[in-house]
Amino acid sequence: MQIKIKLLILILFLSLSLNLYFYLTINDQTAADTQTSIPINFVVAQKDSVAQNPFVASAQKNVSNDDLFQQANNHFKKQQFDLAIEIYSDILIQDDVLADELLTSWLHSLSSDLKNDKHKTVATFTNYFFNDNAYHIGVLQLEAQRLTDLEQYQAAIKIYKDIIDNSFNIEIEQRSENQVHQLVQKQYSVLSQQALWKDVVEFIEPLLFDEPNYPPYLLMLSKAKIELNQLVSAQKILQQLSEFNESPAQVEMLLQKIEEMMLGESAIPLLKLGVHYVVNGQFDPQSPVNLMIDTGASLSVLSQIAFDNLPTWLNPIFSRQIEMNTAGGIVNAQVYTFEQFQISGYRVKSIEFAVMDLDTMKNADGLLGMNFLKHFAFQIDQENNQLILNVN
Repeated sequence: MQIKIKLLILILFLSLSLNLYFYLTINDQTAADTQTSIPINFVVAQKDSVAQNPFVASAQKNVSNDDLFQQANNHFKKQQFDLAIEIYSDILIQDDVLADELLTSWLHSLSSDLKNDKHKTVATFTNYFFNDNAYHIGVLQLEAQRLTDLEQYQAAIKIYKDIIDNSFNIEIEQRSENQVHQLVQKQYSVLSQQALWKDVVEFIEPLLFDEPNYPPYLLMLSKAKIELNQLVSAQKILQQLSEFNESPAQVEMLLQKIEEMMLGESAIPLLKLGVHYVVNGQFDPQSPVNLMIDTGASLSVLSQIAFDNLPTWLNPIFSRQIEMNTAGGIVNAQVYTFEQFQISGYRVKSIEFAVMDLDTMKNADGLLGMNFLKHFAFQIDQENNQLILNVN
């Protein structure tokens, strides 16, 4: 019996001990939770207090876009461009239509400044603008115009190229391309007037990457290379250019100049007949003629027989009829224009020959007059029976 009583007392003790353990554990957890929740409740209380405080709420209220528009304009008028553009950027995020209206009014004002030579003012604005905004066609066009007015053509060309590369508007691209072409011509004029032909080449060649077959660029480049004595390269460019039928007269003139420069000075053999000299020339490889040099004749002459024997494909064009003084008196002669005539590569294009009977001339087909010789520096080497020709 005593044993049972002792056992019951032990069980009761263990039960009380367990209850005490659980009670203490739960209280500790509750205290920890209470400590953790205090900052949250504090923050919430703070927010509630802000919401209930009319002074704080008034301070945090957003300024309207119209107010910002006015502020930006005020800064712009004071030429505080950094502040004006900063506000413009804020408006742009919220209302791009209003921002565009604001910037358009500024660009109109700055365009007027350019007309009044206020280039420094415009430069300050564009510098601040591009610090905050990477790209805007209107501002780029304004800067390009400023550089053009200052004759900084290459810098202006670069900006117009940027517009072309970044614009998706065909009309804007076309206008910008036209501006580039005009500026290239102006820059070429500046460099060529100073005979800076190497600079011309360095300026034009990169432009051909974008427009490899643009005739004016090819023509400018060929002229520069001729001046630099890069004749073979210039000749290839002009031959390419002739395929476009662009400025054909100018192309032909430059090609002839190259040929003459390549020829240099030549000694051409002559056939001596008494006190006269005969030289061989040709209208084309299949049409050779022997002409007696006559420095007193203003016009070259071809005998009627030699003229009749020429191949029909030469197709000389009748020009006019003239009277010519000869040893036998005054005779009528018809004048024809040939496409070209040359002696040992020295060529004259669109050259006239008078055609008449030369029955007394047995060893020549006509006379070589000054209308050919005047195009060259020439002399007759009587000791060696040679005609010395050189380009003028």
